[in-house]
Amino acid sequence: MKQFQNINKISLLIVGLISTQLVNAQNIHIDTLIDTKAINCDAIFQHPESKIAVLLQDFSRDGQKNVKLNKSKQTMIIGNNTYYGVQGYRYYKTAHTEQDDLAVDRHVFGSQLIKIALQKHKSGKTQSNGYYFVFKGTPTTVLYHLRKVVGDNWNIENALDETPQGNSKLSCGYTR
Repeated sequence: MKQFQNINKISLLIVGLISTQLVNAQNIHIDTLIDTKAINCDAIFQHPESKIAVLLQDFSRDGQKNVKLNKSKQTMIIGNNTYYGVQGYRYYKTAHTEQDDLAVDRHVFGSQLIKIALQKHKSGKTQSNGYYFVFKGTPTTVLYHLRKVVGDNWNIENALDETPQGNSKLSCGYTR
């Protein structure tokens, strides 16, 4: 009888754990991750968190080994979350840098977002983290569209760099 009670307790525990994971799982459209906090590189982890923080936390916690990409459905699963609108995924590692690249094609703040990259830089005992967005078009064009949509809520207009392909890169560093 005691063994039966223990089995019931274990079964309830397993059901509880699975239910908790299902409740916490989210379906996230990739374009909803880009909010004014994310493009301002500002207080992304302070309440209320920037939506990009969810993606950063998923990669920090679960790492690139747990990424499941379905190119035909344009979905990426990492941890308990499913991200919609991801066309491709690639992981890079060098002596001092790890980078996760997400290929996307989404209209965000009046510009076409084509890439989200998450980076970790290690140098000796120090580590810095960052992310960047690549928008289709020159910095002048993207700046115009971002300013037009976001207005005065965007405070880092000089942070756009031109990529070798002629697109615009918006880089952000963060600590956690």
